[in-house]
Amino acid sequence: MSPAERNTATDSSSTCNTGGLRTNTNETTTSASANEEARLRAILQTAIDGIITIDSRGVIDSFNPASERIFGFDADEVIGENVNILMPSPYRENHDAYIKNYLDSGNKKIIGIGREVMGRRKDGTTFPLYLGVGETKVAGKRFFTGIIRDLSAQKEAESAAKESRRALVTLISNLQGAVYRCKNDQDWTMEDVSDGIEALTGFAADDFIDNRRCSYGKVIHPAERDRVWQTVQAALAEQRPYQMEYRIVTAGGVEKWVWEHGCGIFAADSSLVALEGFITDISERKRGEVALDRTREDLMIQTLFTQRLSALATMAGGIAHELNQPLSGIKVYSETIRNFLTRGKAVDTTRVLSTLDKIIAQVDRASRVIDHMREFASDKNISAVEDLNVRTLVDGVTDMIGEQLRNHGIDFVNTVAPDVVIQINKTRFEQVLINLATNAKDSIDLAGNQGIRSKAIRITSVVDDDHVHVLVSDTGGGVPDTMRNNLLEPFVTTKGPDRGMGLGLSICHGILRDYGASIALAETSTKGATFRLTFPRVNGEKTTVTTTS
Repeated sequence: MSPAERNTATDSSSTCNTGGLRTNTNETTTSASANEEARLRAILQTAIDGIITIDSRGVIDSFNPASERIFGFDADEVIGENVNILMPSPYRENHDAYIKNYLDSGNKKIIGIGREVMGRRKDGTTFPLYLGVGETKVAGKRFFTGIIRDLSAQKEAESAAKESRRALVTLISNLQGAVYRCKNDQDWTMEDVSDGIEALTGFAADDFIDNRRCSYGKVIHPAERDRVWQTVQAALAEQRPYQMEYRIVTAGGVEKWVWEHGCGIFAADSSLVALEGFITDISERKRGEVALDRTREDLMIQTLFTQRLSALATMAGGIAHELNQPLSGIKVYSETIRNFLTRGKAVDTTRVLSTLDKIIAQVDRASRVIDHMREFASDKNISAVEDLNVRTLVDGVTDMIGEQLRNHGIDFVNTVAPDVVIQINKTRFEQVLINLATNAKDSIDLAGNQGIRSKAIRITSVVDDDHVHVLVSDTGGGVPDTMRNNLLEPFVTTKGPDRGMGLGLSICHGILRDYGASIALAETSTKGATFRLTFPRVNGEKTTVTTTS
């Protein structure tokens, strides 16, 4: 081959024509290698994980910026050093042996697997990291590449979450009740429930999960189930929490009162996911409330009884007059009969019998007054409720206080319709009327001292479709404007301390409230006052309207 041909061959092997451009193939190879190296360098520099390469002796060959951030070393400080500088004991002392064992036996313990190990920072502190190791050969030399991720934040979060779970479990286990998550169905199917449910119901927590042995819906007292369902559904419709008190029946048949607070868990589209809440036993509190109610009732009874005795003491003068009249009549009629029998003439049987009838009538009248006094003073049947004729009740009060009012020059007028009926305890209603009449008498007495001549207490009735209204009116001086808003409170009085303690209207209010009735000041002026007693109308009662004229 001629020199020209060798030159041509050399040119052909070292150059190529690409679109009219002449490019040296050696230069192309060098350029591609440089580009690849730059690309790999960029990856190493920007990787968020630490990337470290070591040779077969464990000497660090490369140390990327992420590794610098993780370990606190600059690359210049560790390149050329043994990688065990990044390890705490005992890994530091054993690392070279690990490499030698692998090189000798080929037994991989970490290469290609990855695991959590401990690392050591420049300041000597240790931290958890995830290490993945790969192996490669370059130009006949063996290198190991480690990918490192700092697990400190993750471990701290896991530890915090674990502690939170532990604290939550401890809290739940110490709660006097049960925490639950359930479905919104009639069985209240439990998805999860704490162990406290066993002390509450007698059934283990597992018994309720997916209704394995029983459903919580069946534990709820049958009389309470519908109310519980309606309460929860109403709250869910408004996406608000619910709370309620209801009864359950335990596995042993014991009835308990529980308090429940919960709420619906809703998805982003507002669909209901589950119910979560807490249930606790309030039976002791309920028993305490019952005992307190009984104590209050006993105290109320004692207060009513004492107040009635006080009213009887106030009425003592009038009672004496009420009894003196029939007794005087009995005496006169008895003397008349004696005269018939002792004057020596023939006895007119008709006249004697007529006189005896009059004696019997007077005895009945005295007996009626005494019976009213005895019943009014008694503390028995204080809660008995019956259908009572209002007009008859007012007449009975007239027997007790009519003479006392007449002694004060006061007319006691009963214009209640004859067929008006209410449901109440007879003695308690009489006490209401006597309290109101006594207050009216005192108001009339005070107003009389101011020159008011008319003296009357009038009781009448108005009946509408739903209520019976009993109106008690007087011709006293009325109620001051400053006292109208708190007139029914205890110890509020318009009469002064020498005429009572101001308990009369408060007691009337308490009595009527117990029977679903109420009292209110209907009208007042300087010419008198009217109190309205309002009662639920008895079913089937004839509508009667009586107006005050």
